Amino acid sequence: MKNTTCDRGDIAVAKTIADLTSKGIKIAIPLSAHLPFDLIAFDENYKSCRIQVKYCSNDKRLILSTQTVSVSSKIKVKPINFNHIDAYAVYSSITDKVYYVNIEKLRHNKRSLKLRIDETCKKDVRIKYASDFLDVNSLWLNG
Repeated sequence: MKNTTCDRGDIAVAKTIADLTSKGIKIAIPLSAHLPFDLIAFDENYKSCRIQVKYCSNDKRLILSTQTVSVSSKIKVKPINFNHIDAYAVYSSITDKVYYVNIEKLRHNKRSLKLRIDETCKKDVRIKYASDFLDVNSLWLNG
């Protein structure tokens, strides 16, 4: 059975909820589908973090865009309002892991942030590796 875009989004949200819950993070699920975030996570002090969840099936890298694209009758591209979300959770179907990117990591990128999944033998400081984004504590970087 082929997964639709909505199915993949549901899988990513479910995997993110399971991952965060297993790490002691409390989750609230917004009732409206029209909000810019999919989940609200709370740390042990109940500090909140609005998370937009993404699904990725690329085997080389995860790409977070600083723009949203919607297709209804025509393609619309608009920049993401960084005041509406605090972080991304990106579920990779290749690694079966969730990667957490605080929005502060995206503010200075012009178009996107690329995280490499496959790690080369030689570490390169210019490359952002997905494995460096597994820590849920990074959700609360700016506070």
